[in-house]
Amino acid sequence: MRNGKKSAVELAQDLLSQAQEVEDPWLLSYADLVTNLLAFMVLLVSMAGISFESIEAFENAFDHAKRAQPTLRSMATEIEALASREGLQGKVTADVDQEGLAIKLEDQILFPSGVATLSPDGQGLVSKVARLIQTMPDKYRFRVEGHTDDVPINTARYRSNWALSADRALEVRQALAAGGVGDDRLSISAYADTRPAEVPEGTSVEERRARSRRVVIRVYY
Repeated sequence: MRNGKKSAVELAQDLLSQAQEVEDPWLLSYADLVTNLLAFMVLLVSMAGISFESIEAFENAFDHAKRAQPTLRSMATEIEALASREGLQGKVTADVDQEGLAIKLEDQILFPSGVATLSPDGQGLVSKVARLIQTMPDKYRFRVEGHTDDVPINTARYRSNWALSADRALEVRQALAAGGVGDDRLSISAYADTRPAEVPEGTSVEERRARSRRVVIRVYY
């Protein structure tokens, strides 16, 4: 005892001994609770020895790393800037929706009509997109979607819009892989004319069909 005052440990011991003497169940439980609280306080005091400066430095480093990673919004801005530099405003667009980032490329800047071989300009554009998206963190994956309009196709090479949309998606996927995007991050989907482009009310049929003929590079995780 110091100056007539008991320490927390001594008080807990006194309570426990009193509970054992009177054999009162509630007092025994209360004494156990006080002992457990004391042990918890000792644990907190021992943890308080960690340097707060170290914790702050760790948090700052984490925040910096997080800020350094490109976000879907920032990537959409870069894609729009690329389209502006290439004079392709409206033909190359990027938007973030509930599925992730959608990079939309109109087919007329990628392919000649009715074929699935990239034009030289289309090859150059996809290579530039590849350089942008491959910088994204490994958690992101890229799905190339092929879309057509609702005009049926029946040629020696393509018996349906399904075949054409699949081949075009595969062609862009191969170009992205050649541009440095990892194979394990790439996949394809073909939709033919089942997902027409969303257009404002009053848009002509020809304009709607033109916008529906597209390749979409979907960025997700």
